[in-house]
Parts: sequence; C-alpha cells; structure tokens
Amino acid sequence: MSSYQNSADSAKKITATFELNGRTFENVPVVNPGDWFGKCWHLEIAFGLDGRSYVVEAGSAEDAIDELIDSDMGDALLIDSDHFEDYAIGTDSPTCYFAGNEGRPVDLTWLSINGPVDCTYHVPDWRKPVKSTDLSTVREKLDQRESYANDVKEPGKFEGEAAFVPYFWDAYLNGSADDEIGDTLVFRVTDEDRDLFPELDGVDTVYLESTNDGFVVQVDAPAEPEESDDDAIEHVDLTSEQLQLASNWHSGQSDMLYAVSSSGGLYLGEKAPWNDDADRPMTDREWYVHLWDCLSCDVMQAARLAEKSQHEDAAALREFETFCDETAAALRKEYGLED
Repeated sequence: MSSYQNSADSAKKITATFELNGRTFENVPVVNPGDWFGKCWHLEIAFGLDGRSYVVEAGSAEDAIDELIDSDMGDALLIDSDHFEDYAIGTDSPTCYFAGNEGRPVDLTWLSINGPVDCTYHVPDWRKPVKSTDLSTVREKLDQRESYANDVKEPGKFEGEAAFVPYFWDAYLNGSADDEIGDTLVFRVTDEDRDLFPELDGVDTVYLESTNDGFVVQVDAPAEPEESDDDAIEHVDLTSEQLQLASNWHSGQSDMLYAVSSSGGLYLGEKAPWNDDADRPMTDREWYVHLWDCLSCDVMQAARLAEKSQHEDAAALREFETFCDETAAALRKEYGLED
C-alpha cells in the first residue's frame, strides 16, 4: 500500500485522512469542513506527475466541484479570459464546464473526483482524530473550552484559575461532583475531561473549594482523617428474632430496619457522615453509635404502628428498641463518647 501526503501547509486548518483504491491519503485540506454533515468527496487536480488533493463536503459530485471552485483552492481549474475562444466560450456550444455560484468557466480535464469517502478529520487544538460526521460535536466542545478559558481571564469568581475550574464547578452545580470531603469538592477526571482540557493529562482528581469571599479555587487533596487503633469497633450481633422483626416491619430502603434485614446486621458504609460539631467526618466509632441511635428511632416507629394496630409484635419491638438504646449507651461509655 502506498502513502500519499499532501504538500500543502495545513498548520491551522482541518485536514483529512482516508483510504482510497489502496492508497492512504494524509493531511489533505478540507475545503468546507462541516458544511454537508460530513459527507466527503476526494478531488484531485493533476499537474504532470504531481497532484493536489482536496476533500470537499457536498451532497453530490457536481456540488463538490462547485464548492471547490467557490473556494480559493480550485483556481487552477479556471479558464483565463485570454483562452475563452479556445473553449468557444460566448457561443451556443462552449466546450468547457461552468461551476460555482457564478457559473465560472473551468477545464475539468485534469480533475478526478471520487466519493463519497469515509474521512477522519484532524482538528487543530483537538488532540484526537474525529470522524467527519462528528465534527459539529467537537466544534461545540472547542467553543465550550474557549468560553471557560475566557471565564478565568475576566474579573470574577474564577479569575486566575485554570480553565477547567469553572467547568468542574458547573458540574457541581448540576449535581455531578463525585464526592465531598468537608468543604472540598472532589471530581474524578475522565478521558472526556482530558479531551476537553489536555492539561489534565496525568491528573486523576481535581479538588475545588469556594472561599469565604466568593471565589472558586483549585486546592490540594484534603488530608484524610488519621486512623487509630483506638477507633476499631466490634460489631454487636443481632438475634434471629430481631432480624425477623426488622424484615417484617421495615418501611422501605431508607429505613434502618431494611438495612439490618438485608445485611444481617448493623455495619458501616463507605462514606462516613459529617460530624458538624467537630467539623470533620465521623470516626468509625462515632458512626457506629450513630447507626444504633438511628436504628432505635426506626424500631420505635415500628413499635408505635404495632401498638396502634394491636399487633402481637408490639412488645417484642419495644424490647428491640430498649436493646438498641442500651447498646448505644454501652458503646458511648466504652468509646469515651459520653457528653
């Protein structure tokens, strides 16, 4: 397979790569990218043993020729007025083709056209090749990047920050922050984020905070709460009767009784609740006691419903509630968490 590389300078223009008749064409200028939904034609003007290739978006081969002539890239096909007589231009039987919006006379002898062809576009300032049919999406993202870049240049809450700071802040406002650690917003960087902001290559996580004076700034990763052997917990087992009560009387997935019945016990999750008094996440011990308090409240609600309906489980539920309260009190004392 031979390879063809166009010699034209395409430093800041969209270029195309495609396969045609066993040849690979690279860096071919695209005359009108995005003008016809990515439907591409290959036009080549021959000059002896050399040639000049172009990609044109158009609905038909004839329209592609018109687009080429209306651009400054098809001038080599135009017939000079000094040669009009050679082509019987001005008579009823001209021997040339007329193309473009103005119907300009052209000689198509040295023009070959093929298509449609499947093209991959190379867009300046976009790090990945893109299908010609997806160009509009990339342009929208480039406009988005430019908008965020302008946000940090102007006075305001993002002034002086990296362009991705307002981008992630918008994600937070739309409910898409991955995590929160105290006042710090946590965002896991995706490949899509890196496509939009190449400066995020090698960055896994971005952390943002809103300052007291209204600015949004990028910050370093917050320190994780120190782990201590003293924070270890021993889970308190529930009896089979208590688990059965939980299964019979839970009010749905938001109920602690549901959590107990589905897991077979009372266990910590992945993310600790916030301790407002200490302005930090709860320790494991604080969290475990908190769970017992929550379970006690939900058991109490179930007991009230059972008593109201005079259900036979009412007494057992009250005993379950007392067990929860006594367990929470004993854990507070053991962990040194009493007021």
